[in-house]
Amino acid sequence: MESGEPAKAARRLGPRPSTLSRGRAIAARRATGSRARGVPKVAFPVRGGIGLRRGGEGTRGPERTQSGMSRIRGGAIDMRSRWIGLIGALLVLASNGFSQTEVMTLEDCIQLALKNNSQLRNAVRQVTLASTNVVTARSNVLPRLNSSFTAGRYISGPRTRLQDVPVGFDPVSGRVIYEQRQIIQSSVERNNYGARLSLNYNLFDFGQSWFRIWQARSTAVAAQDEYEATRQAVLRTVKERYFELLKAQELVRVYELAVEAAQRQLERTEAMHELGSVAQADVYKARVNLGQQQISLINQKNLVEIAKANLNTAMGREPTAPLYLAEYRAPSDTLTVTLEEAITTALAKNPQIRAMENRLRASKMGVRVAQTNFLPTLGLSVSYSRDNEFLDKVVTRHIDRDYSVIVGLSVNLNLFNGLSDKADLDREQTNYRIAEENLEETKRNVIAEVKRAYLNLKAYREIAQLNQENLRSAEEDLRLAEERYRLGSGTLLEVIDAQLALTRARATYVSSRYDALIAQAQLESAMGVIAP
Repeated sequence: MESGEPAKAARRLGPRPSTLSRGRAIAARRATGSRARGVPKVAFPVRGGIGLRRGGEGTRGPERTQSGMSRIRGGAIDMRSRWIGLIGALLVLASNGFSQTEVMTLEDCIQLALKNNSQLRNAVRQVTLASTNVVTARSNVLPRLNSSFTAGRYISGPRTRLQDVPVGFDPVSGRVIYEQRQIIQSSVERNNYGARLSLNYNLFDFGQSWFRIWQARSTAVAAQDEYEATRQAVLRTVKERYFELLKAQELVRVYELAVEAAQRQLERTEAMHELGSVAQADVYKARVNLGQQQISLINQKNLVEIAKANLNTAMGREPTAPLYLAEYRAPSDTLTVTLEEAITTALAKNPQIRAMENRLRASKMGVRVAQTNFLPTLGLSVSYSRDNEFLDKVVTRHIDRDYSVIVGLSVNLNLFNGLSDKADLDREQTNYRIAEENLEETKRNVIAEVKRAYLNLKAYREIAQLNQENLRSAEEDLRLAEERYRLGSGTLLEVIDAQLALTRARATYVSSRYDALIAQAQLESAMGVIAP
């Protein structure tokens, strides 16, 4: 043990009538013995590798000159090291600027998540797909106009074939008499050109086309509601992980205070043991307490890194990207509603419920479409065509020549198609029942989520208010336990218990404040009123 430790311990412990005189005597004897042997008390390193000793003899003559030159060289080295340190600091700041290490607020995190979140991007694409289905459904009530143009060459090679050839008339009946003879045909080649324009229109199908349009519209509105649900889920997730990270960082400070308190207690206990006022077992207990607090601090720091990765993922960034958060100040306009009001608002505004309601409407239209498959349809068709061996007869301004027009009405009724229509109807009816069950289940889940978040918010707010008094009581209890232990009327276990109680009170206070913010975000999300 070094010469000055008993004196330092006595100063830390303060005046104590039973051991003060003895400690001062021991410290005085040891300090005197150290100075008699010429041992320096403390050696302070100086930049540049030069050391100055305190407590030894001074330098004289050439030694003083050499010491002065050493100081000059040391000053030059010190100035150079300062410039190097300044340049290094500028490089670090520049690298931090390029690596996106700026301090981010909650609004910054939300805007970045809305821009980069993959689920939200896919939700936008789903809305686009649903809109294209509406356009497709509308095509069934509009006429269809088709055109075609063909150009080809007909080639027939030489051939021999049997053919009925007229050879005369029957004198009695006057009919033509045919005989089968062998005919030899030479090769034939000619061009063939054609142009067609056709119009088809569905006149009446018992509302099937309009049912398809209403079904597609309901599906498109449901996709928009699902996009809004995804957006609100992103907002809720970002807020949850933002507050989780702030909570984890503030809990690190709580455990750092616990480590500092445990370290001070260990130093006091060792000093008291040197003075003979406590047993060696107290020193071991204090060391164990310090180790446990250090372990808690290490675990909490790991939780901070995990919380950073979670928030980065929610924002669409790399999990290992550096992240620094600004200090958060809770808004004064906190959500104040009753449970019944919250449930009513959720049933009216929750986007998940609205999406399920529109899915149910789409399923209902699907049933009607399947029912109309058993009914006939009435259609109109008009076709205008031109065919000729000469192109100028087809492509011409005289459209009133060399043409043919076909106008017709058609009635189509599917009499039997292998029970496919019945299977379609059964499938759509089953989908409708599934949609009904999904809607009711979604309502139950939303109501349960609203109630859970509402009760959590109410509890965390009450806990935060109550824990303020608990925190003051824990601080006072620790002060009294340390004073009793210093005076010899208390035990180290009482001090350690008081320290642990204070750490728990601080951690509970920090957790309750941020858990209340998380519960409020969850309640707003369940009600469908969460905002950036």
